[in-house]
This record gives sequence, C-alpha cells and structure tokens, in this order.
Amino acid sequence: MLTGLGVTRLLTSVVATLRSRAVAAIDWLPMLWAASIFLAQLDYWWVVHDLKSLVPQWTYPQFLKLLVSPLLLFFAAALILPLGELKPGESHHEIFNSHGHWALMALGAYQLQTIWEEVDYWQVSLLSRTNLVLLAFAVAPILAFFGSRRYNWVIAGTFLAGSVYFIFVNVNTLD
Repeated sequence: MLTGLGVTRLLTSVVATLRSRAVAAIDWLPMLWAASIFLAQLDYWWVVHDLKSLVPQWTYPQFLKLLVSPLLLFFAAALILPLGELKPGESHHEIFNSHGHWALMALGAYQLQTIWEEVDYWQVSLLSRTNLVLLAFAVAPILAFFGSRRYNWVIAGTFLAGSVYFIFVNVNTLD
C-alpha cells in the first residue's frame, strides 16, 4: 500500500509540475530524478511479490524491516517535486535546491536498505556483484546531494540509464 501511495504521490507531482510550466520554467533535473524514483518504486513493487515464497513464517520485526523500503521511496517521491502547481514567482529550481534535493538522501538510503534485504531475504553475499552495484547506486544520489548542479546532472543521467539497463539485464549474468 505504501508503494502505491508513493507512486500516486510522484505521478501527481509530475502532473502538477507540467501544469505549472506557464508560471515557472520546468527544472528537468528533479524530473530526471523523479523518473529514477518511479523505476525504483516499480522495481520494489515487483520484487516484493517474491518475498511471499521466500519467507515461510513472517515475524513482526521482519514486517517492520520490510516497511523501511517503501517508506524511504515514499519520502523520496514526496520530496523530489512539489505536490501542487506553483504560484507566480515560485521556481522549480529553487524548490529543488531547498527541499527537493533531500529526496536524494532517501533514495540513497533506500539503496542501502536494499543491500540489507538482499543479504537477509535472498541470502546474497554482502560482497556479491549485485550488492556492489547496489552500493554504487546508493552512493550516487548521496554524492549528487553534496555535489554541484553540473555534477548532479551527470549523476542523475547515469543513475537513470543504469536503472533502465538493470531492468533488462541481471547483474549476475554480466561477465
């Protein structure tokens, strides 16, 4: 349910951003990050279905741990773009710089949480190829958070391209 709320929040914010274009120029950097967050939400939604067969007996602590990922994705979705249309004088660029860029920390934390889930639920080695790729995906938005705008563009584009690539290619099949 949290994942669905996050997807709804993100899509609503994208629509509000597009509707605001008559009042304020669209800042495409947070839109790029929003696309990456959307793909992460869909990926999480897809993967969570496998957990039913992997965990024979759920405990309350396991359930609580499982809630961390959709919560982080929801925070990322809620922060990356404004929820409503902008008013005259407001700027998407300024909103991203003051509030939206915090979504990058949530996205990085989500990737770190994913490593923990890989180790715990799927018994994947901490130093597996999958987890090393996830570590790179965790570090990237955190570096973008602290980096310059130009650096952020490069990271956002690379992050999105990598996200799309790994939808179609299993990291464990790479040689």
